[in-house]
Amino acid sequence: MKVNRLSGKGTSLSVAALMLFIVVLMGTGSVYSQSCSNVAGTWYVDAYVDATNCGEGIYYDTGVYYVTQNGCNISVEAEEGTFYGTVTGNTMTWTGSYPSEGGTVTSTITLVATGDYLTGSESWTWSGFGERCSGTSDIEGWRESGGGSEGDCATVSDDLTITIPCIYYNGSPLDIEVILVPYRNPEDPFGFYWQLGAIY
Repeated sequence: MKVNRLSGKGTSLSVAALMLFIVVLMGTGSVYSQSCSNVAGTWYVDAYVDATNCGEGIYYDTGVYYVTQNGCNISVEAEEGTFYGTVTGNTMTWTGSYPSEGGTVTSTITLVATGDYLTGSESWTWSGFGERCSGTSDIEGWRESGGGSEGDCATVSDDLTITIPCIYYNGSPLDIEVILVPYRNPEDPFGFYWQLGAIY
Protein backbone atom coordinates (compact mmCIF):
# COMPACT_ATOMS: atom_id res chain seq x y z
CA MET A 1 0.00 0.00 0.00
CA LYS A 2 1.35 3.42 -0.95
CA VAL A 3 1.00 6.26 1.52
CA ASN A 4 1.38 9.89 0.48
CA ARG A 5 3.21 11.92 3.08
CA LEU A 6 4.50 15.45 3.56
CA SER A 7 7.82 15.72 5.33
CA GLY A 8 8.07 18.12 8.22
CA LYS A 9 10.61 20.20 6.34
CA GLY A 10 8.46 20.39 3.24
CA THR A 11 5.41 21.41 5.24
CA SER A 12 7.30 24.17 7.01
CA LEU A 13 8.54 25.58 3.72
CA SER A 14 5.05 25.46 2.20
CA VAL A 15 3.50 27.29 5.14
CA ALA A 16 6.28 29.87 5.15
CA ALA A 17 5.86 30.47 1.43
CA LEU A 18 2.09 30.80 1.81
CA MET A 19 2.44 33.29 4.68
CA LEU A 20 4.93 35.34 2.66
CA PHE A 21 2.55 35.36 -0.31
CA ILE A 22 -0.34 36.62 1.88
CA VAL A 23 1.86 39.32 3.46
CA VAL A 24 2.96 40.52 0.01
CA LEU A 25 -0.67 40.68 -1.18
CA MET A 26 -1.76 42.55 1.93
CA GLY A 27 1.13 44.95 1.50
CA THR A 28 -0.03 45.76 -2.01
CA GLY A 29 -3.65 46.09 -0.92
CA SER A 30 -4.84 43.12 -2.98
CA VAL A 31 -6.59 41.23 -0.18
CA TYR A 32 -9.96 42.48 1.05
CA SER A 33 -9.29 45.99 -0.24
CA GLN A 34 -12.41 46.62 -2.28
CA SER A 35 -14.14 50.01 -1.93
CA CYS A 36 -17.63 50.86 -3.09
CA SER A 37 -20.14 53.69 -3.07
CA ASN A 38 -23.49 53.81 -1.33
CA VAL A 39 -26.02 52.84 -3.99
CA ALA A 40 -28.86 51.74 -1.70
CA GLY A 41 -32.30 53.23 -2.26
CA THR A 42 -35.20 53.37 -4.67
CA TRP A 43 -34.16 53.94 -8.27
CA TYR A 44 -36.68 54.90 -10.96
CA VAL A 45 -35.33 53.89 -14.36
CA ASP A 46 -36.11 54.39 -18.03
CA ALA A 47 -34.94 51.84 -20.60
CA TYR A 48 -34.67 52.06 -24.37
CA VAL A 49 -34.90 48.43 -25.40
CA ASP A 50 -33.49 47.16 -28.69
CA ALA A 51 -35.33 43.89 -29.35
CA THR A 52 -34.89 44.01 -33.11
CA ASN A 53 -33.36 40.54 -33.24
CA CYS A 54 -36.45 39.21 -31.47
CA GLY A 55 -38.84 40.85 -33.93
CA GLU A 56 -40.09 43.50 -31.48
CA GLY A 57 -38.15 46.52 -32.70
CA ILE A 58 -37.05 49.31 -30.37
CA TYR A 59 -39.32 50.47 -27.56
CA TYR A 60 -39.37 52.45 -24.32
CA ASP A 61 -39.92 50.87 -20.91
CA THR A 62 -39.89 51.98 -17.26
CA GLY A 63 -39.24 50.28 -13.96
CA VAL A 64 -38.17 50.58 -10.34
CA TYR A 65 -35.14 49.03 -8.63
CA TYR A 66 -35.25 48.67 -4.85
CA VAL A 67 -31.58 48.28 -3.92
CA THR A 68 -30.42 46.98 -0.54
CA GLN A 69 -26.70 47.09 0.18
CA ASN A 70 -24.48 45.15 2.59
CA GLY A 71 -20.88 46.22 2.19
CA CYS A 72 -20.13 45.87 -1.52
CA ASN A 73 -22.90 43.32 -2.10
CA ILE A 74 -26.39 44.32 -3.25
CA SER A 75 -29.80 42.77 -3.65
CA VAL A 76 -32.11 44.30 -6.25
CA GLU A 77 -35.87 43.89 -6.17
CA ALA A 78 -37.48 44.54 -9.54
CA GLU A 79 -40.69 43.63 -11.31
CA GLU A 80 -38.99 40.54 -12.74
CA GLY A 81 -37.77 39.24 -9.36
CA THR A 82 -34.93 39.63 -6.86
CA PHE A 83 -31.34 39.62 -8.08
CA TYR A 84 -27.96 39.71 -6.36
CA GLY A 85 -24.83 41.53 -7.45
CA THR A 86 -21.87 43.63 -6.42
CA VAL A 87 -20.68 47.23 -6.36
CA THR A 88 -17.16 48.15 -7.46
CA GLY A 89 -16.45 51.83 -6.96
CA ASN A 90 -19.72 53.37 -8.13
CA THR A 91 -20.56 50.60 -10.63
CA MET A 92 -23.37 48.13 -9.90
CA THR A 93 -23.45 44.78 -11.70
CA TRP A 94 -25.84 41.87 -11.45
CA THR A 95 -26.88 38.87 -13.53
CA GLY A 96 -30.10 36.90 -13.33
CA SER A 97 -32.82 35.00 -15.13
CA TYR A 98 -36.60 35.32 -15.13
CA PRO A 99 -39.57 33.93 -17.10
CA SER A 100 -40.86 35.95 -20.03
CA GLU A 101 -43.38 35.19 -22.81
CA GLY A 102 -43.22 31.45 -22.26
CA GLY A 103 -39.41 31.38 -22.23
CA THR A 104 -36.56 32.62 -20.07
CA VAL A 105 -34.61 35.85 -20.18
CA THR A 106 -31.03 35.85 -18.89
CA SER A 107 -29.58 39.31 -18.46
CA THR A 108 -26.53 41.14 -17.17
CA ILE A 109 -27.01 44.73 -16.02
CA THR A 110 -24.20 47.22 -15.41
CA LEU A 111 -25.05 50.66 -14.01
CA VAL A 112 -22.84 53.57 -12.97
CA ALA A 113 -24.24 55.75 -10.18
CA THR A 114 -23.17 59.40 -9.97
CA GLY A 115 -24.81 60.66 -6.82
CA ASP A 116 -28.54 60.15 -7.35
CA TYR A 117 -28.27 59.69 -11.11
CA LEU A 118 -27.40 56.47 -12.90
CA THR A 119 -26.76 55.33 -16.43
CA GLY A 120 -25.79 52.01 -17.91
CA SER A 121 -26.86 49.10 -20.05
CA GLU A 122 -28.31 45.61 -20.08
CA SER A 123 -27.37 42.68 -22.30
CA TRP A 124 -30.05 40.02 -22.42
CA THR A 125 -30.95 36.78 -24.17
CA TRP A 126 -34.40 35.23 -24.52
CA SER A 127 -34.72 31.49 -25.10
CA GLY A 128 -37.72 29.22 -25.43
CA PHE A 129 -39.57 26.83 -27.75
CA GLY A 130 -36.25 25.84 -29.28
CA GLU A 131 -35.50 29.43 -30.30
CA ARG A 132 -33.07 32.06 -29.04
CA CYS A 133 -32.53 35.79 -29.59
CA SER A 134 -30.58 38.57 -27.93
CA GLY A 135 -30.88 42.30 -27.36
CA THR A 136 -29.66 45.28 -25.38
CA SER A 137 -31.15 48.07 -23.30
CA ASP A 138 -29.82 51.55 -22.55
CA ILE A 139 -30.80 52.53 -19.00
CA GLU A 140 -30.88 55.80 -17.09
CA GLY A 141 -32.60 56.77 -13.87
CA TRP A 142 -32.58 58.63 -10.60
CA ARG A 143 -32.75 57.78 -6.92
CA GLU A 144 -35.70 58.82 -4.76
CA SER A 145 -33.92 58.00 -1.50
CA GLY A 146 -30.73 56.47 -0.22
CA GLY A 147 -28.39 59.36 0.52
CA GLY A 148 -26.23 59.77 -2.54
CA SER A 149 -23.15 61.98 -2.40
CA GLU A 150 -24.75 64.59 -4.67
CA GLY A 151 -27.81 65.03 -2.39
CA ASP A 152 -31.45 64.21 -3.08
CA CYS A 153 -32.31 65.63 -6.48
CA ALA A 154 -35.81 64.17 -6.82
CA THR A 155 -38.77 64.15 -4.43
CA VAL A 156 -42.08 62.41 -4.90
CA SER A 157 -45.24 63.85 -3.35
CA ASP A 158 -48.24 61.86 -2.13
CA ASP A 159 -49.95 62.23 -5.51
CA LEU A 160 -46.77 60.90 -7.21
CA THR A 161 -45.85 64.26 -8.72
CA ILE A 162 -42.07 64.36 -9.07
CA THR A 163 -40.05 67.53 -8.53
CA ILE A 164 -36.48 67.48 -9.81
CA PRO A 165 -34.76 70.66 -8.56
CA CYS A 166 -31.43 69.67 -10.04
CA ILE A 167 -30.31 67.51 -12.93
CA TYR A 168 -26.76 66.23 -13.20
CA TYR A 169 -25.29 66.05 -16.66
CA ASN A 170 -21.74 64.72 -17.07
CA GLY A 171 -21.18 65.20 -13.35
CA SER A 172 -22.33 68.86 -13.24
CA PRO A 173 -25.70 70.30 -12.10
CA LEU A 174 -27.95 72.10 -14.59
CA ASP A 175 -29.81 75.17 -13.29
CA ILE A 176 -33.31 73.99 -14.21
CA GLU A 177 -36.25 72.52 -12.33
CA VAL A 178 -38.54 69.91 -13.86
CA ILE A 179 -42.02 68.92 -12.68
CA LEU A 180 -43.34 65.52 -13.78
CA VAL A 181 -46.97 64.61 -13.19
CA PRO A 182 -48.30 61.04 -13.18
CA TYR A 183 -50.79 59.67 -15.65
CA ARG A 184 -52.53 56.33 -15.98
CA ASN A 185 -51.63 54.07 -18.87
CA PRO A 186 -54.63 51.81 -19.61
CA GLU A 187 -52.35 49.32 -21.34
CA ASP A 188 -50.17 48.89 -18.23
CA PRO A 189 -52.19 49.63 -15.07
CA PHE A 190 -49.35 48.51 -12.78
CA GLY A 191 -46.61 50.55 -14.42
CA PHE A 192 -45.17 53.93 -13.41
CA TYR A 193 -45.75 56.69 -15.98
CA TRP A 194 -45.18 60.44 -15.88
CA GLN A 195 -45.53 63.27 -18.33
CA LEU A 196 -43.88 66.68 -18.37
CA GLY A 197 -45.76 69.19 -16.26
CA ALA A 198 -43.46 72.22 -16.21
CA ILE A 199 -39.86 73.39 -16.64
CA TYR A 200 -38.43 76.33 -14.70
